[in-house]
Amino acid sequence: MNPAEQIIKYKMTQDEISAYKLCILWDSICEKELPRYKRIKSKQTGDPRKSLLFRYCYKLLKETRGLIEYKNYRLYITAQIHVLRNISDGNVHALIEPGCLTGDGAWRRWKLWKKRYDKAKIAQAVPHSDGKSSFSQIQSALIRTKKFLFEKFDGPPSSDQIHAAVQEFLIVKWLTLGKISPYYVLLSPFVANSIDKKSFEEYFMFDLSIYKSSVTDEVNNLFLKEFDYEYDKK
Repeated sequence: MNPAEQIIKYKMTQDEISAYKLCILWDSICEKELPRYKRIKSKQTGDPRKSLLFRYCYKLLKETRGLIEYKNYRLYITAQIHVLRNISDGNVHALIEPGCLTGDGAWRRWKLWKKRYDKAKIAQAVPHSDGKSSFSQIQSALIRTKKFLFEKFDGPPSSDQIHAAVQEFLIVKWLTLGKISPYYVLLSPFVANSIDKKSFEEYFMFDLSIYKSSVTDEVNNLFLKEFDYEYDKK
């Protein structure tokens, strides 16, 4: 049963849906950052709300309501993993489990990491004073995305296939793992038609505003050329 079906079956409230999406996000980020780490995952069968991970994600939402924009939870979870991964006492490393997402310690880790992240973000923007990605970088990212999607779907994916990937949160996972480019998410008609009028940030829990300024006519034309199958040719 895919996530969308579970949401319907268990008649989740809006807060429960948000917490469930954080569970999926936790799984994706851990898979990327800690591929060999034995970790607590989302409940694979039955009601996902009964899992330990869900309880902590729900608690996280309650503790940080009004303090963190929903789109920034991706960064928040990444922050906890990055900080704890580098803490050790001899050969003993800090335990990375869902409980690390809540409490005063988690908030302190977030504020410390976010401060460093913001500084690094500013420093990375120095070579390009406007903070924009170069056309060649965007081109490479979109071509890699196209190759990944063609391999995944054995050719150009249909609108229904992308819609299913959105509903099953596979697009979120692929974005987190770097399999697809944020520029694909921003420009794809298939994706836009599949998120049910929600904002990109709300669905992907990803601040896409930093990419929008790099979307020029040249980038739009490139996307139209590489992903022409996403446009109605009638």
